[in-house]
Amino acid sequence: MNKEMLPILAGLITAISTLTAVFITNYFNMKSLERNFRFQSGLKNKELRLNKLEESYELFEKWCTFFSVGYLNYLYFHSKKISESELFELLKNPENSLSGEFQKLITLLNIHFPELEVEYEKVNLARSEIVKYMNIDKKIDVQDFVKAQVKFENIAKNFKNEIAQLAKNMRMEE
Repeated sequence: MNKEMLPILAGLITAISTLTAVFITNYFNMKSLERNFRFQSGLKNKELRLNKLEESYELFEKWCTFFSVGYLNYLYFHSKKISESELFELLKNPENSLSGEFQKLITLLNIHFPELEVEYEKVNLARSEIVKYMNIDKKIDVQDFVKAQVKFENIAKNFKNEIAQLAKNMRMEE
């Protein structure tokens, strides 16, 4: 080999070595950035999901309170503690309106928490049992109405416990 080619060959080997080192460094930096991005993205998703779960809990609590006020008004009516006109006055009170919050709750549950669907169905069935007593046209058994209310409240409490347990599990995954 020619002595004049030796510096060119040495420069070429140095350039290839440098480029290989840069490539390897970039490769591992990209892997590290990708891992960090996935980790940060996972944290953000968990935080968002936890916020949605907390919002669902709050909306459910509001809905339960609203529904309870409604059925207690009917209980007072059927127990002869208020008149029909007083019942209607209480029912038309604008403070007793949730104005779309129930739909938001159902949307959150359906989109973000399908794992709560079975437990929510139990709440919905208990609610439908109470609704049977929420009328003024027929005589009802007040004791059966109270039993349905207690059953609803217990099932609603269990549902809130399921939401709380899901939140606890999400926090433990972090």
